[in-house]
Amino acid sequence: MIKPIDVIDLDAYTWPIVDVRSPNEFDQDHILGAINLPLLNNEQRHLIGITYKEKGKAEAIALGHQLIDPQKQAILDQAKRLIKGQNIRLYCARGGLRSHKMAEFLSQNGYSVYLIKGGYKQFRNRVFSRLEAFKNIVVLSAYTGSGKTQILNLMQKKGAQVLDLETLAHHKGSAFGHLGMPTQESSAQFHNAIYEALKPYDPNQLLWVENESFIIGK
Repeated sequence: MIKPIDVIDLDAYTWPIVDVRSPNEFDQDHILGAINLPLLNNEQRHLIGITYKEKGKAEAIALGHQLIDPQKQAILDQAKRLIKGQNIRLYCARGGLRSHKMAEFLSQNGYSVYLIKGGYKQFRNRVFSRLEAFKNIVVLSAYTGSGKTQILNLMQKKGAQVLDLETLAHHKGSAFGHLGMPTQESSAQFHNAIYEALKPYDPNQLLWVENESFIIGK
């Protein structure tokens, strides 16, 4: 079974999210919590891109089938290892050929696939529209080491809407940087993390943030 769903309805379902883009694309940025089940590896995607530019769409599609068909069983085995259950949400870059081919293949092998229309590009549009909805922002400024983060943490415990940019960026600010923090991700993945953090908040209410540089860490 394949059912198209709008990105705005993504959270109406709790099933695993499967990203079928190449590992390089996934590593750059992805929907938080997604599982990477690539239809094409990095080298194959690059080769198909060159074929598309030099020989056209039909030749690129034919090459795609030639590359994918021998590895279908390996893809299915990987799906069984990575995915719990038979219901999944699935996307590629733009909701095009890769996601549709993977959805057809997995559906034929017993999975119920909820296909995200517009793919990751549509999700990113959703991220920015959500961020832009917050207009009432209060920025807390003070000297380094004066306790801004502690004040905001206390305000959050008392019910204020607080966005902790340093934690989301895996960065402790100007004094300590990323010391003792996880590896910093891309700016795009930072946007996605902000989007997830803002989900429970009301854009019509005040949002508190700490005064940060235009560049947090990287």
